[in-house]
Amino acid sequence: MDFRRAVSLNVSMLRKERKLTLAQLGDVLGIKSQSVHTLEKGKTAPNFDTLMALADYFDCSVDFLVGRTSNRESHKLV
Repeated sequence: MDFRRAVSLNVSMLRKERKLTLAQLGDVLGIKSQSVHTLEKGKTAPNFDTLMALADYFDCSVDFLVGRTSNRESHKLV
C-alpha cells in the first residue's frame, strides 16, 4: 500500500472512531477542514508537523499512520 493511501485510510478511520468532524480534527491539528478532507481522500500527503500531530493526538505511531505496521501501539515502551 502506498504512503498516501495508508495515511488516508488510517486518518479517516481514527477520526471516525473518535466521532470527530473534519473541522474538529482540523482545529486540533491547526489546519483547515478542507486540508483534512484532501488528506483523507489521498489527494495530499501530510507534512512532517501534521504527521507528528496526528500521531500524538491519536496516540499511535507514525509507522501505523503511514502503513508500515498494523500495530497502533508499536511506539509505546514496555
